[in-house]
Amino acid sequence: MLGCKRHGEKIGSHNKSANARAYPFKSAVPGGCQEGKFGSMTCKFSPPPPRCKIPLPHCSTSAASASAPHGAHGCVGHGKFPTSTSPHHDYTFPSRHSKASCPPPLPLLPQHHQPLRRIPPPPVAPEPGTPPVPPVAPTPADAPAPITDPAPVAAPPSPTVWLKISDGFLALTHSSQPQPLLEINNISADLPIAGAPATGHLHAGSLNALSQILASNGQINLRWQYPRWESETTRLSFAGIYADTKFQVGRVAGLPFSVMVAQEPQNWQSSDGPYQINHLQSIHRLGGFLIAPQTWQGESVWQTNEIKASLGQRKFQFFASHSRLLLQDSTLHCTDFRLLGDDYSILGNGLLNTQGECLGLARLIAPRGTADSWEHRWRQAFPELPVSLRPMYNEDRRVIDILCGGTPTQPWLSFDQGKSLLDLRKILQRWQETNPATPLPPAP
Repeated sequence: MLGCKRHGEKIGSHNKSANARAYPFKSAVPGGCQEGKFGSMTCKFSPPPPRCKIPLPHCSTSAASASAPHGAHGCVGHGKFPTSTSPHHDYTFPSRHSKASCPPPLPLLPQHHQPLRRIPPPPVAPEPGTPPVPPVAPTPADAPAPITDPAPVAAPPSPTVWLKISDGFLALTHSSQPQPLLEINNISADLPIAGAPATGHLHAGSLNALSQILASNGQINLRWQYPRWESETTRLSFAGIYADTKFQVGRVAGLPFSVMVAQEPQNWQSSDGPYQINHLQSIHRLGGFLIAPQTWQGESVWQTNEIKASLGQRKFQFFASHSRLLLQDSTLHCTDFRLLGDDYSILGNGLLNTQGECLGLARLIAPRGTADSWEHRWRQAFPELPVSLRPMYNEDRRVIDILCGGTPTQPWLSFDQGKSLLDLRKILQRWQETNPATPLPPAP
């Protein structure tokens, strides 16, 4: 227990016995101060007496400030500052037993306190009749400089990458056909495929469809500019028919492409002479992903003003024809087919899928005399199959509906709306045996 023997004041707890055991202090300092030991360390405690006079450092205080209240100077003690300017002044601290209380503390500013701002004077309304003062425009020196983006740095041009092909061959085949459906021979190319824009060319020696030559020595110029190739409009010859061709191919996933072929009205005649077409015009479009044929979609429309054909000694003439084909969902649809003539007419529609399966319906219209002749020859060749052409709205025209279908290896015909299917190959073979000098009438 700490205490001052001289003044008889105790510091700490009043339990002497407990404190004496915990803190073994002894009085070794004159005047009642205590000394304690903590192991090898000695501590001295000298608390001030209740009414001690402590010399303060020199403090220059004017009379006006000395007489000011203690709260204004932020004093936490109780006493008086003397007005003398001696180096040391006496200031009396109160005892802890004194009933004098300290002045109240200074009020604290709120946290949201902000420094005072100058309040602008109220606006003065102009006198009546005074013209308004125009606003002062900022001078160029005061106007802020416009913020402009830095000029982009042009990337160095990348070199062009070329693809060269010589003596190439491309064929499109089907499992049901022993010969290619489409083949391109003697392919040579010098094509840009990446890098800076450039122009190349593609050349083909011949284009064949079902072993028939459609075009020969065709060349197309291609313009490369990422991400696609685009051809110039080129006039090509297909089986003696000239058409303007243009296509695009994208160098992205799937290789999307589009092809358009437009043919201006022109006349055409086959090399052996049995067919002649006047004023033939057509337009064809095809598009999709090149590596996925099931996505291809297209349309083909053609029409003519006059068609002449000869089959044996019989000649046929049609004054108008029209056809429309659609390719969608891997199926080729013939939505409309017409051959209109004064004596003979053929109307039909059908479809063909990628497995080679086809289905079509054709209506054949013929004069009454020709219809009777066909019925007689048919009964001679196929006595077990009665076939007759029924009359139309008058007796001058007869009509028959022929349903055909199957695959390229197994085609069939039906004259009774599909009730009995006849093998087309056997029909042709038997007809030629019974009528060697008379071929079959034209079929769709």
